[in-house]
Amino acid sequence: EGQLFARLLNSPFDRASVTRADLDAAKRVPGVRDVRLLTKSPRSIGQPVAVAFAEDPNYRAYTEATQLLFINAVLLGPGR
Repeated sequence: EGQLFARLLNSPFDRASVTRADLDAAKRVPGVRDVRLLTKSPRSIGQPVAVAFAEDPNYRAYTEATQLLFINAVLLGPGR
């Protein structure tokens, strides 16, 4: 009771700056309790950028939520 399960969306980019993040569609997925942006400046490939929380371990709910996230990012060069 009261436990949430999480699914991370990891950065596919080495260095980037998030310019826009639309989490609304992901938040409307049935079973999803919340979706949050974790960083606006991922520094490495694989760094978590966003997370979706679901009420139960229904893998489909939070997987669908992370697939519906709309995040625009600008790639940064080395040293920025």
